[in-house]
Amino acid sequence: RHEAALAVAGFTALFAGTFLGLTPGGEAFGSAWGVGPMSVLYKRLFLAAGALVALLAWPSGEPNPSIPRGRTGEALGLMVLSVTGMCVLVSSRELALLYTGLELVTMPLVALVAIHPRKESGAEAGLKYVFTSALSSGFLLYGLSFVYGLTGFGLADRLNIPRKEGEEFVARYLERFPAVRAFREMLEINPRNELA
Repeated sequence: RHEAALAVAGFTALFAGTFLGLTPGGEAFGSAWGVGPMSVLYKRLFLAAGALVALLAWPSGEPNPSIPRGRTGEALGLMVLSVTGMCVLVSSRELALLYTGLELVTMPLVALVAIHPRKESGAEAGLKYVFTSALSSGFLLYGLSFVYGLTGFGLADRLNIPRKEGEEFVARYLERFPAVRAFREMLEINPRNELA
């Protein structure tokens, strides 16, 4: 009961803090992190939902609770990590931080799915969730690498160098690794052939 009360109190205090101006606006980490009115609104929503779920996790006299007895603290700790990831996700303005926030949301949820030690269905669902999460993360990173590599998004801007110098850096890299250059050329040629 103490864990649930502590989680509810923490979420409620953070929720109240967003109204008292404890959430400073602006940017940080080289504009990768930004706090604006919409991100504060979504953080309030996530914190309120977290407090509600912590209330629902309050131990009761049920013979088969959804959160096993003795594991309430673990479950609430994982939920706090997931809500933290949600708050990072809505404040991210850079693709790398967006991916980090997304992983911080999903990894605790994977553990929450399989938290019941005596239910085989929970372990099976957790394993399926791990594989699905790994596959989707791989596809997301694959797509993000194209956004970074083909558009020059972030490379020259983050290094504070002119775009021409960034293009020269990429050209030197492709000269050093000809297999990467061949793969990139194949990607650039094949879509054109399919459209012709």
